[in-house]
Amino acid sequence: MIGTGTPQAIETQPVAPQPVINNATVIPRPTRTALPTQGAPFQLIALDMVCDTNLPDNLLQVIVYNSNRRQLAGIKIVIAWDSGEDEFFTGLKPELGNGYADFLMTPGTSYSVLLGPGSETATE
Repeated sequence: MIGTGTPQAIETQPVAPQPVINNATVIPRPTRTALPTQGAPFQLIALDMVCDTNLPDNLLQVIVYNSNRRQLAGIKIVIAWDSGEDEFFTGLKPELGNGYADFLMTPGTSYSVLLGPGSETATE
């Protein structure tokens, strides 16, 4: 005789998940520290006198290029004269180019300009 009874539900208790504990020590992989590329120092390539009535007199305009003739923003320029010095940066007037910077000079004062350590100082 084969019984065809009604299936009965089996009650089970829910089992809480057990955390997996990994006792292995994880050793971090070394990473490379990014260093700035030390290229050749900047050098004066061209010096042009510009006569533009729309520009103030004695305005020193600097455009900094890399070796691929791309303008460089964020380059610190140090300008010095007998009684002091100042610094300014390229890229603050992007409408004139990323490598553009300018400085209003005082008439009758001699200046020297330096772009980055190891570069030649330009005087004129």
